[in-house]
Amino acid sequence: MTSLNDLTRIVPPPAAPAPTDWGAAESSRSSQAIREWARSQGYDVPDRGRIPASVIQAWERAH
Repeated sequence: MTSLNDLTRIVPPPAAPAPTDWGAAESSRSSQAIREWARSQGYDVPDRGRIPASVIQAWERAH
């Protein structure tokens, strides 16, 4: 029979999530400013949650 200690030695701990550009992208600029700009340009963006990548890319090109 395999003990729990044996299993933890066989299976490595899960890897940390890979860094993404989202955190860095949104921390350096105001999500609210992007949303306001996007709405003024005719984009349909949610009041809360993730801003679509296409909107962020368009905002970056405009600024």
